[in-house]
Amino acid sequence: MSGVLTKGSRVACSHTGGVQTGPGGAKLTVKRQAVLRAADVAGRGVDSAACTNPVTQTTRKCTTVLAVTAGPATRLTVGNVPVLLDTAAGTTDGPGTLAVDAQQTKLKAK
Repeated sequence: MSGVLTKGSRVACSHTGGVQTGPGGAKLTVKRQAVLRAADVAGRGVDSAACTNPVTQTTRKCTTVLAVTAGPATRLTVGNVPVLLDTAAGTTDGPGTLAVDAQQTKLKAK
């Protein structure tokens, strides 16, 4: 079982730039924090000021999550949309990938 991601979870690029997640599925909350779905992460902005990837002629800071490539639950949904688990993975427009930490242990799913 994996931890379910919520608005209180840590979602960032692999260079520590925090992702500005969407509103989440308010019909299901953990400690008053809405659970997250892929649409709450994909296409969202990354705090490029906090992204530690150095800017060079060939690299740039992460600014946007391009896609969530793994991590939707197979058995837990909100509005018929799978919630995201702490196994989530994804890509950014920089050289980074997603780094997540559920930061809660109350709700787990497959």
